[in-house]
Amino acid sequence: MVYVNTDLKTIAKRVESEEYYVTLDMFVADARRMFNNCRTYNSPDTIYYKCATSQVGNTSSSPVWC
Repeated sequence: MVYVNTDLKTIAKRVESEEYYVTLDMFVADARRMFNNCRTYNSPDTIYYKCATSQVGNTSSSPVWC
């Protein structure tokens, strides 16, 4: 179950506000949450799941998008 819905549109709005993400860690936490949500709601054989899986490991520093 997803308790906090995070998607690219939400992240983009937060970035544009220039007030929400006080640290890079906050941004990375939202990116990780989005990827984990994607893996929860998509089956492993989809491109969405595969992309999210590949990106989860990249969020240890800065995300590198598909």
